[in-house]
Amino acid sequence: MSDKKKISVMILGGGDSSRRDLTARILERDGSDLQPKETEDKHEKYGNDTCEVTCSLNDKTAHENIKKLNQQPDVCLLLLEDGFSTDTVQQQIDDLHKSTGIHKEKIRVVLPLSHAGKDHSSSLCKLYTMEEVCSEVRKLTEDTNLKPNNKRNDEENKADRETENDRPQASQTETEETEKLDSPQQQPDQQPEQQPDQQPDQQPDQQSESEQSESQTETTDGRPSKAFKTEEERVNLVLLGMTGTGKSATGNTILRNKHFTSRPSSNPVTTECKAVEREICGTAVRVIDTPDIFDDEISDEVRREHVKRCKDLCQSEPCVYLLVMQVGRFTDGERDIMTKLERAVGRGVHKQTIILFTCGEELQRAEMTLEDFLDSCQPDLKRIIEKCNNRCVLFENRDTDSDQVETLMQTVREMPPITRGHDHSRCILM
Repeated sequence: MSDKKKISVMILGGGDSSRRDLTARILERDGSDLQPKETEDKHEKYGNDTCEVTCSLNDKTAHENIKKLNQQPDVCLLLLEDGFSTDTVQQQIDDLHKSTGIHKEKIRVVLPLSHAGKDHSSSLCKLYTMEEVCSEVRKLTEDTNLKPNNKRNDEENKADRETENDRPQASQTETEETEKLDSPQQQPDQQPEQQPDQQPDQQPDQQSESEQSESQTETTDGRPSKAFKTEEERVNLVLLGMTGTGKSATGNTILRNKHFTSRPSSNPVTTECKAVEREICGTAVRVIDTPDIFDDEISDEVRREHVKRCKDLCQSEPCVYLLVMQVGRFTDGERDIMTKLERAVGRGVHKQTIILFTCGEELQRAEMTLEDFLDSCQPDLKRIIEKCNNRCVLFENRDTDSDQVETLMQTVREMPPITRGHDHSRCILM
């Protein structure tokens, strides 16, 4: 009996022949002898020792059945038919997400064979060929079977802990200090272990400068922090946005400490790039605060210098760009912000961008959810959000609740594969 872990794939839409063809490609089988393992409730199930594919014969029934599942599929493939309209694809994704709860990052829109090689770059969402999704499924299968259990987020954390245990004894103090930073509040019955140079009542967030230097690194020259394990594990979170949106305050919220200067001002407060490294929710992160590179009043030379500096700080690790915007305030200068960002970073930047809305308390006062706001926002803002594949998070920078940071990090983990392990910092062109 194989000990390989299976991933689950759901195929919706398409005709009988295209579903069969895609299934055969995923399972690496000959379509002529492909027989379902079982047929039930207008579903056909196929599989091998690494993958189980469920083909829906009725999408409405499929939506209802997906909601009943204890565990959602790892990948959901929306198979388009000949004559499809790119204008309706995003609506289909939204409908599927709303009716089933499947996260949009798990949905892949697949082109029919007749459209392979055609240019669909103008589409608001990413369209995949059959070969591309098959490659993604194979990669997911390989990644899944490299890990000790099926809960991938838990596996990553476990792997991190094992890596920590394998480190030399001399660096254990550094690890303990990093863990303290991730636990801002001590439980009443859990007294911190007293160190030789630490007073019993000293809290983790009141460390001396020398102690802080062991657990995290504030840097403007891109040097690696001592507190992190390997270069491959670190991800850059680059804060971008116009003056006054709350970039620096957001960085402080993510880091759970005041590292970046933040104060109310009509003039730019941040005038140079600055980076701080620490471990957040089990992931080694470098948070980079940047000046307003979208300001039309700064010279091209200054803008290029800021972008180059940001590139230097990113080094060669993967980058996620956090485009910070204030909820309820969409300015004329932000209408073409994605065009400016593409000009500065590269045409594919939207694939690695998350829209981070600040001033979440404004929605609370209006008794609105983020979804309510997104449904009613201006068309130009909606286009920006859709271009970033609807990746949005809401922050309230006055709130120290860690849930919003965990939501952000979960969104980062669910970014498409291109964002992880790829040198995005080299994309910076301007």
